[in-house]
Amino acid sequence: MSQKKANTQTCHNDAATSCIFSAGVQTTKRNTLTAFAVGFMAVSAISAPVYAFSGSDSNPEENTYLATFFDQYTPQNAMDMILRLPGFRFEQGSNARGFGGTAGNVLVDGARPVSKSGGLQSALRRIPAAQVDRIEIIRGGVSASEAAGHAIVANIIRKKTTASGTWELFLRRASDGSVRPAGKVSLTSNLSGWDTNLTVRSGFDPSNRSAIIVERDAVGDLLRTDSELFPDQNKWFIVSGEGARAVAGGKLTLNSRFETTSYKAETTRLGFEGRFPDDSPHNNQLNLDEKDSGFAAEFGIDWAKTYRNGWKWHAIGLAIASDYTYESNSLFSDFDANSQSEDIFIQATDQTEFILRSTYGKTGGTKLKPEFGVEVANNKVGTDTSFTVGGDTVSLDAASVIVEELRGEAFASLIYQASPKLTLNTGLTGEISRIKVSGDATASQTLKFIKPSLTATYRFSPSLQLAIEAERIVGQLSFNNFSASTEAQDNRQNAGNPNLRPETKRVLSATIDWKFSKRGTVNVKVFHEWRRDELEHIILPSGSQGTGNAGNARAWGFDAKATLPLDRLLKGGLLEARYIYKRSSFKDPIIGGNTRALNWYAPKFLKIDFRHDIPKANVSWGLSYQSSFTDTGFLVNEIQTFEANNRYEAFIETARFFGVKMTFRVFNLNTGEFTRSRFIFDGDRGGAFNSSIVANRLRKPVFRLELAGTF
Repeated sequence: MSQKKANTQTCHNDAATSCIFSAGVQTTKRNTLTAFAVGFMAVSAISAPVYAFSGSDSNPEENTYLATFFDQYTPQNAMDMILRLPGFRFEQGSNARGFGGTAGNVLVDGARPVSKSGGLQSALRRIPAAQVDRIEIIRGGVSASEAAGHAIVANIIRKKTTASGTWELFLRRASDGSVRPAGKVSLTSNLSGWDTNLTVRSGFDPSNRSAIIVERDAVGDLLRTDSELFPDQNKWFIVSGEGARAVAGGKLTLNSRFETTSYKAETTRLGFEGRFPDDSPHNNQLNLDEKDSGFAAEFGIDWAKTYRNGWKWHAIGLAIASDYTYESNSLFSDFDANSQSEDIFIQATDQTEFILRSTYGKTGGTKLKPEFGVEVANNKVGTDTSFTVGGDTVSLDAASVIVEELRGEAFASLIYQASPKLTLNTGLTGEISRIKVSGDATASQTLKFIKPSLTATYRFSPSLQLAIEAERIVGQLSFNNFSASTEAQDNRQNAGNPNLRPETKRVLSATIDWKFSKRGTVNVKVFHEWRRDELEHIILPSGSQGTGNAGNARAWGFDAKATLPLDRLLKGGLLEARYIYKRSSFKDPIIGGNTRALNWYAPKFLKIDFRHDIPKANVSWGLSYQSSFTDTGFLVNEIQTFEANNRYEAFIETARFFGVKMTFRVFNLNTGEFTRSRFIFDGDRGGAFNSSIVANRLRKPVFRLELAGTF
């Protein structure tokens, strides 16, 4: 992974709406929350009685969704179907250490897809909707090797493989008027006894924004302004394949993935000293070109066999390799002084990861389901960095390093059906790893962790359950933080830190899930986290700035989601709402141990989606609302905030012409307004306030036409 991708602030690109959503970093005003609560209660009162008497949709206890249930949405693949499951909160899985801790909450034919770099979404998008027979909702826990710790799991049951395929074409018009295509073709067939799938994806994703950047001194007097244009574009080409067949009495699955990606951004800033932009010539100009390109490849092998005694042996092997290069070229021209200066930063990163995992566990309808397993992983990242200013090489701490980790773990889990209503899922994992750093910086450390977990699920009725979970989680270190990095937009260099430790969390949560109709659900999760070795931006022993373990912290809050049918008001209408409330507490050593929120851990988020399906006309349309938000990050000598306005999206889709699903979407319907503010202090944040730099960014509406079909 390249440095650009490793940068923690990449997610706060104001174009990356989905990234912001997934991180839960949005906030909203108190009156918006009140309106949501009132609307929720009103719609619940209207909707719930209808589904007590609505024929085939009247059984809230039903936990199986046949493929015909999704026909109204015209899905193209299994992922489209998962996203339309009423009240189901899809979880991609984490980037935890190795393979075992990355499990999402979706299975395919009772097993988790063996893929890490591609992710669960990629695996599900390879399965054509025509291949799905049904989706079962499993409540109460499954085996540790499949979807450990998830109280509610979706299991996709496929039909016997026959030849079929899907295709998708996307045309995106960016805010600068440029139009770029993207597409995907997926083919599923049976070849000489192998159930196979091949998917090819390629395309462009253009974006464009403008901004006015205002810099003021400590008392608020204007120092300078910049008029900025920032066009950027992603390109990608991805090929993935899978083959499965019976071997040695079990099922053997092979999968592979290869991708090449490139990112390019060209920033132009026209500088005006002591004034706002006007018709007179600008005083200086910054041209910043950024490029990020490379490839990644993955190969996986999975073999599983269930014996007559009901025990299942599952063996997994994964090999992952990637090679990326990030380059930034900054040219500053001062027209008043008739001078130029050029900075060039180049970082090449190559990574390999190998994982072997084996489990042996009890399956079937028994009260006790024990499982035992081992996993061994080797992860190696090499980084080579250079930085020149005006042709002169600048020394960076830990510019070129190699980080290698050898890790092993043994684990055991037990699922106990204590009663028809109560299920206990407990696990214990012991882990030991050795991290060695060589090159410009040298260090080595041995880490040992014990990771217990317990989930208790109580079903008050087939439609109402409560899950209480307690576990210890060990995070995955980003090996990019062991080496030097840059943030070119802010002209900041970060030193590498060879002594990083993974942050750990003790998490206690409770989730209540209520299904009051076939499409109506309410799901609320409350949580509390006790964190140790929190990773923050700190002053390293060398005196430089970089990422390091900064101390302990706490975080708590809730995540509520509701799916509400609106048939009594509007036949075929559906309202989905999600609200996340988070709080955190961290004693910051830079400001004398005073308490503040965690870095980039915004407190509130609200998203509302309305959808109206009209089956007789074969037309659907909808609107989405995402609330305004403010997110805050803390660097050694700087506080950053990132804010956005309330934004809306809209779509209309139909499949009535030529059997092709056509969807037209508009993003930033009301124009996206984003403000990135930097508040800079002398020395560090404990010093005097020095200046502020506020960038007011604007993204115009973006239009996308999607065409999809089968063959």
